[in-house]
Amino acid sequence: MDQFLDISLVIPVFVILLVIIFHTIRTSLCYNLPISITLATCVSILAVVGMVRQFGDSIGVILLPYTAMALTILLISILLFLVRFLRQAKERFRKNTSTDENKKESNERMLR
Repeated sequence: MDQFLDISLVIPVFVILLVIIFHTIRTSLCYNLPISITLATCVSILAVVGMVRQFGDSIGVILLPYTAMALTILLISILLFLVRFLRQAKERFRKNTSTDENKKESNERMLR
């Protein structure tokens, strides 16, 4: 059961890292598709292995930068998602309050 929990946590983290790293490699380094996929896969595997070992028993000196990169990418992704979500909620709230105020003003004008 413990291995299932580990796998169920590692696979989504791997997929998130793979997508973000692939997009970054593809856009900034301008490599073709097979090279971008290969590099993104290798870096994602190293990052996930580093994270698993970091939170496990031993620390790998070689994997430490990949662990830091993986944690940074995940934290920044979560923060960007939260900022975007809060900004959209704020815009919706402003839109709803402005339409409510417009309705009140039009009702007051109709009553006069």
